[in-house]
Amino acid sequence: MPVVFFHNGRERTVIGTLDTDKKEFSKKVQKSKHLYRVLDAWGTDADYFTNVLLPNKYTLRFVDIEDKIRYTVTAEKFAKEGEHLHFKGNGKDYGAQIFLSRRHWNKEHYGIQR
Repeated sequence: MPVVFFHNGRERTVIGTLDTDKKEFSKKVQKSKHLYRVLDAWGTDADYFTNVLLPNKYTLRFVDIEDKIRYTVTAEKFAKEGEHLHFKGNGKDYGAQIFLSRRHWNKEHYGIQR
């Protein structure tokens, strides 16, 4: 699976992995760090989503490594239900992102359950 890079100004940031055979975009997340609490949502780069994932009908899979939950959703549902936001702060532009509330994702627990 190739690693996907997003060029943000001078930075190159890993945003996930792309499996072209399975038509799946995967991303490891941590609820405490990556969850956008205002919307209770996971997000991804809007340009990459719009230009690659949506037109090629990918499935998005976010794996919360803290709570041991896999979240999956189709690109079509992500586009239909998602909210577009653009964050800037501390002299940094985080770019446009699309967020989808966790209530719209399919959830699957993995690993040891307590």
